[in-house]
Amino acid sequence: MWPWEPELRIRPILEGSLLPDFSISGPDFAFISVPGSAWSAVNETPISEDWEWGEAVGMSPAEIRLYAALLLSEPNPWEKGQFTLVPGPLFFEEAGADLSLPSVQADVSQRIDTHLSATDLRRAREVNGGVGSADEALRVYDQIDGEDQLLLAGLGRLIQAQRLLVTGWTEDAALPLFIAMGASFEFVRLWLEEQRGSASMEDVYEYIDGNLPEESESSEWFKWMYEERVVAVHPANRFGEFWTSPMMNGQIFELRRSLHSVYRHIITDDPLR
Repeated sequence: MWPWEPELRIRPILEGSLLPDFSISGPDFAFISVPGSAWSAVNETPISEDWEWGEAVGMSPAEIRLYAALLLSEPNPWEKGQFTLVPGPLFFEEAGADLSLPSVQADVSQRIDTHLSATDLRRAREVNGGVGSADEALRVYDQIDGEDQLLLAGLGRLIQAQRLLVTGWTEDAALPLFIAMGASFEFVRLWLEEQRGSASMEDVYEYIDGNLPEESESSEWFKWMYEERVVAVHPANRFGEFWTSPMMNGQIFELRRSLHSVYRHIITDDPLR
């Protein structure tokens, strides 16, 4: 449930993660990755009164912003790979601590150590070294609008999909990827609409093709993914009846990497890859 008052949200990062070999922090956030231990903490403020919320929600807006900055800190996921974060159980404290202070970070780390020593939870230990950087993660973090619901929805599903992919639930990862794809395209369409007065999905596809470094038909591939989305979400559809999605593993991983590039472009205006 969302907090009615500001709160500090602390999570250990668990086994199954592929961690960065760097840490980042600021007054209202911290992600600490050291040998044998990793955790995150954010000072979360109450959501706006006009926002909807649900009891089944996983990550808070501030957590989505932090995790997305880490995941998107690698400009070239095709060659260097990506991170995966498996957040553990949530601890609540009163907000207000400056999470950039070493003394505060040491206190949080000690609290996590004390709790985990009494559980069977296993810490994250595997590091995906050489991927991303602290400077790039902070640059992405600073440019994520933590009050944009559409952007948060897409980034949240992108984080979820990466966790499912690495743990072997490839088919299940396709659904949040389709949501992330729809959110990103609508984000671009709305931006184009502001520039032009009106914009359609065809304008979005044209924009994507026109902003790739070489002549490309990426739009045709994304249209194909939209058809796959129809099949996955609606087992009985205009293409027939399907007991399971006919997507290949490679398509799902390619969609994940392509959306990585799309979201980096949306957030930082870096070129599409």
